Amino acid sequence: MLQKDTNIQKIAELAGVSKTTVSRVINNRPDVNPETRKKVEEIIEDLGYYPNAIARAFSRQKSMSIGLVFPNDESRPFSNPYYAELMRGILGEAREKHYRVILSYLQNGDCFLLARQKIVDGLLVLTPGSDHKAKLAQLLELGIPLVSTSRVPRLKNLHYVAVDEFGASCEIIRYLISLGHRRIGFISGPKTLFSSGSRLRGYRAALKKAGIPCDPGLVAFGDTSAESGERVMGQFLDGGKQMTAVFAGSDMMAIGAKHAIEARGMRVPEDISLVSSDATDVADYLETPLTTLEQPTFQRGSQAARMLIDMIEGRPVPDSVTLPMGIAVRKTTKTVSPAP
Repeated sequence: MLQKDTNIQKIAELAGVSKTTVSRVINNRPDVNPETRKKVEEIIEDLGYYPNAIARAFSRQKSMSIGLVFPNDESRPFSNPYYAELMRGILGEAREKHYRVILSYLQNGDCFLLARQKIVDGLLVLTPGSDHKAKLAQLLELGIPLVSTSRVPRLKNLHYVAVDEFGASCEIIRYLISLGHRRIGFISGPKTLFSSGSRLRGYRAALKKAGIPCDPGLVAFGDTSAESGERVMGQFLDGGKQMTAVFAGSDMMAIGAKHAIEARGMRVPEDISLVSSDATDVADYLETPLTTLEQPTFQRGSQAARMLIDMIEGRPVPDSVTLPMGIAVRKTTKTVSPAP
């Protein structure tokens, strides 16, 4: 237990460093030798010394808090494992940099209150779409550091972290074509999300390059949920759409699509191959593990939080970061003979 006379001077003496160095460690400044940082942190931990957060925030004129903004409500983020992994990356980075995270909403405007009253030092918006552009523009006008985990087209000065949805979509459709598939359905996410449009463009581009006509009847939109994937896949099948493979825009929609296929007496991949785009843990633990695009979801969240904290602390940041994706081939695809 720390005695009352323990202070930064005592920590400095025990570590054999200056009080300035101890202060830099406490405030998570980058200009400290890693070995020195570790030594000081161990002494702080042994002594049980924790600086007064309010006093530190006052001295730095910062709240040491960031707002995590849900564009609509919490139903999608807390029911979809993709968002859970994204938030895990955000929370981990914030904790490492000693920032608290306060949940807020764009739809009801409480994030504006957080910004105007300086309750938070910056805002991180979770996957906004084109329908949120006006409110995001208003937030940018407040001058508060703002980062998004997705791109919003034609919105200037919004920093964001994205993945190469177009290239990855091309790659997974080329993979299906290499297996002999020519009739490939696509269950897209919401039209308002930039990622949905990028995947659709990649789907069409890969088919065109292979000389395969793109049938508009094989494209439909869901909302990333399992329910929407089941509904859209059911409409494909009940409407007599002939296909040998389906690309779903999220793991949850792929799970719903698989349920619709099996409910009609067919099997994955024996009758219809199925691919997805999230690579969440759910994709691994299905009875038939999903072939899916591997998203660096944790890294995306971590990178977005790091970008925001760097902006808050006055460090230079890029306008955007685009992370690569790959393919995890599992059990839901098979080779077929191309139609003549």
